[in-house]
Amino acid sequence: MTISFKPLPCLQRFELPLNGQILNTIGIGETIHEALIRECREELGCEVEISYLSGIYYHKAYNSQAFIFRCEIADGSLITLSDEHSEYQYEVIENLSAVQQQRVRQCLEFDGQVVSDKF
Repeated sequence: MTISFKPLPCLQRFELPLNGQILNTIGIGETIHEALIRECREELGCEVEISYLSGIYYHKAYNSQAFIFRCEIADGSLITLSDEHSEYQYEVIENLSAVQQQRVRQCLEFDGQVVSDKF
């Protein structure tokens, strides 16, 4: 079986290196799905359609959990960056860190079983 991967959008924050992640917290009374939709609106200025949650990872550098979702930008929605970002670009998987490559591949190869891991 051959799986082809499209380039992934990566954000450039003013204060952080290019990392391809939206890092924020879940608000009080908010579900993880609601938080994801809100963060995409706030940081990307666009609507997304959530396909599935593929993984939950312990992130030891931040002593927190990271939730990985498969999403698509909703039809007719365009990326408009917030003031927190200076630019975005699409990146091929091989240019990501080894940990991010693993998370992305697990997400794109999702078989219905949510992955849990530590990094």
